[in-house]
Amino acid sequence: MPVKTLRKILFANASLAIFLPLALVLLFGWLWLVPMINRGLSDQQHQLAQAIAGQVESFLAVPESHVSTIASLHPNHLSPENSKHVQHVIDAAVKVVPHLRSMYLVSAVGQVEAVGVSDDQQHVRQDLLGLDMTSNDLYRRARAARSPQWSETFLSVVGSGLSVAVAVPSGPRVLIGEINLAVLSTFLQKISVSKERQLYVIDRRGQIIADQSGRYTAQQINLSNNALIQSSIEHGADQSGTFELNGTVMVGSVQKIEAMGWWVLVAEPRATAYHQVWVAIGISVAGLLATALTVLTVAILFSHRLATQIEALEVHSRRVADDEASTCWPGSDIAELDSLAASLEKMAQTLHERAQVLEHEVAERQKAEEEIHLNAALLMEEVSVRQRTEEALRVQQLQLEALNSSLEERVQEELGRNREKDALMIQQSRLAAMGEMLSNIAHQWRQPLNELGITIQMIRYDYDDGLLDRRKIDTFIESCMTTIQYMSNTINDFRDFFKQDRVPRLFDLETSVQSAVGLVRASLQHAGISMVVELDRRCMVMGHSNELSQAVLNIINNARDALVERQVADPTIRIASRIDGNYVRITISDNAGGVAPEIIDKIFDPYFTTRHKAQGTGLGLYMTRMILESKLGGQIMVVNTSEGAQFQIVIPCGQETVVCEP
Repeated sequence: MPVKTLRKILFANASLAIFLPLALVLLFGWLWLVPMINRGLSDQQHQLAQAIAGQVESFLAVPESHVSTIASLHPNHLSPENSKHVQHVIDAAVKVVPHLRSMYLVSAVGQVEAVGVSDDQQHVRQDLLGLDMTSNDLYRRARAARSPQWSETFLSVVGSGLSVAVAVPSGPRVLIGEINLAVLSTFLQKISVSKERQLYVIDRRGQIIADQSGRYTAQQINLSNNALIQSSIEHGADQSGTFELNGTVMVGSVQKIEAMGWWVLVAEPRATAYHQVWVAIGISVAGLLATALTVLTVAILFSHRLATQIEALEVHSRRVADDEASTCWPGSDIAELDSLAASLEKMAQTLHERAQVLEHEVAERQKAEEEIHLNAALLMEEVSVRQRTEEALRVQQLQLEALNSSLEERVQEELGRNREKDALMIQQSRLAAMGEMLSNIAHQWRQPLNELGITIQMIRYDYDDGLLDRRKIDTFIESCMTTIQYMSNTINDFRDFFKQDRVPRLFDLETSVQSAVGLVRASLQHAGISMVVELDRRCMVMGHSNELSQAVLNIINNARDALVERQVADPTIRIASRIDGNYVRITISDNAGGVAPEIIDKIFDPYFTTRHKAQGTGLGLYMTRMILESKLGGQIMVVNTSEGAQFQIVIPCGQETVVCEP
């Protein structure tokens, strides 16, 4: 495994933690936000086209209503005998309705009996009287259908402008009203809200009838070769999309006017339509990049400071290891590093003192040995046998003394190692639990954060649609505060889980187990795992509620990891409790297939895990057993069922630990 410096590791991790979320945000914006903007723009134009189509239809309904009103008069009022009265009526109608260019009353045999025109067109009245209309398509359709009919657009002989006619049967006669379409362009100009946005009214043949500027009215410009218009005419349905008009790429929507079979086209240049969107996206991206660079700079500065302090400790430790003169250890403004420096300094002093004591003992031993050798030489001549015996006894005595003197020291060293191991295991267990809690908080917060994001986005659309008022704002604030309160309560639940009471108390077993289940419920739902809880409500336990919750939580986490790793269909975790004589028995089972027989006796050992070191510490079940046995006076065992593993927790009743209610 390649070894890297702390600076490189901190810089790489900081860069990954900052730029990976930024890349995900940009990808999310491209894959989701841009299509959503396109749909929003298309819907907006489609709604505008619908509104304009309705207004145009209402605009043309006025002259149709007047023609129908006159046509509904009693046949005697429109008979040739009342020609002056008929002429007065239709002349008055033309003057009252500005849209009407002229009006004809056609007899049952197809002859024009009366003509109504404006004052400046009186000279064409005689030319139109007696005109034969039997071959006119509009006249024939109105006679055949016996209902109002609209004509195609045409250039009128009265006023030489683009017109459309409506024919309404009146008994055996037909009353035809000719409508000036130039007024329609003026009407479109009044309802237009933007110079860049272009409004067109197009007839059934694809010809422009009117536009907001009036430039194309009566010029017989045909847009039937336009892909968007062609598709709408062919399929008879509304369309939205992108097309090219006069060399400019446009974004538009086509809406049908049902009464006349015409179409309304609302379009604007694509660059104009997306200008504000791209400006907003550009500002957002620039803000994200600036934020990422700022955070990265702060992370680099903090990493540099941390690495510098750790390197100073490493250099000083190497000097002590090389038996160089010990100077003051470097301090730190980080509490943990400062405590580590103090501990290393104390350890170095202890080693130095022990080395001095050892040197003193060696010197004394050498002096004693010299005296012994001198005495042995003096006594050698006296009794050689006694000398050998005493020498043997002396050697044995020295060995025994050495053994006795080192025994206590070795016992203390072993106890120290055990305490360090216990502290390390507890710390690792706490860190692992903290990591699980953070993961669970992330699952609990994901849905509320999505709701906040959607609520905040909707306020923009309500503002654009003109729906934003005080009631909407109050509703928005209430919804956001409800979601934020839920997230705050989630934090309180996780904070209360880590609180530890100093004095054992009576607590409800069901509440303790439900507390553990509640902490991981969102995580289980995210993984698609069902949780079934069936608890006996008659038992109260003496001790610390959080300790039992932690034990249950460790077992649930192990079951969840097994179900996710093995990808079990319909994954389920079941928790049940019942009172069995003088004991309360809690069973936690899953359907993950069980524990391998060769390792089932080892799963409660410290540091035993079947997962990679980066994914587990092997302390969860060991700490669970320690809590149940040393804190609650209970036992835990595991067996394999037909579906998976089943953990059984047994706590004795009738003692100081547990009090069971009848």
